[in-house]
Amino acid sequence: MLQRSQASIAAHAEDAPVIGGDVSYPSPFKSPLLGVLARPVVWILAGGPVKVDHILRDGELLPTAEQVQVIHTPGHTPGSICLYLKSKKLLIVGDALQHSRGVLSPPAANVTRDAGLAMQSLRKLAQLDFETICFSHYPPLKIRARETLQRLID
Repeated sequence: MLQRSQASIAAHAEDAPVIGGDVSYPSPFKSPLLGVLARPVVWILAGGPVKVDHILRDGELLPTAEQVQVIHTPGHTPGSICLYLKSKKLLIVGDALQHSRGVLSPPAANVTRDAGLAMQSLRKLAQLDFETICFSHYPPLKIRARETLQRLID
């Protein structure tokens, strides 16, 4: 699929070696047993290694029409990032947070490498000026998003 789209691949320096295949793909699960059982499925879903064309760094502004800032938020993975669109007061958090059934929570514990580091990353995000949070797997949080994140951290 990547070959057909000719998309460029960007990743944080901490995750680029895994994505590029220079380092073996770690199990996303904290439980060793679950990691072994899920390994065949993870390999299918992850696909093979791909060349990383652009290494992302914390604070970097992406070359897009809209100013998009890379925020390094390790925890879920060492190279987890969020994207911040200051002009839109929008924060794209990927898997750094969950928002299910109206409840904001930290990243899923069973697939988060370092929960303590993930919480430090959330504190970093709370310093930004945003009104909306977009997630990987959940609908956006559009009402009092920053205040809701701050309550979670407190």
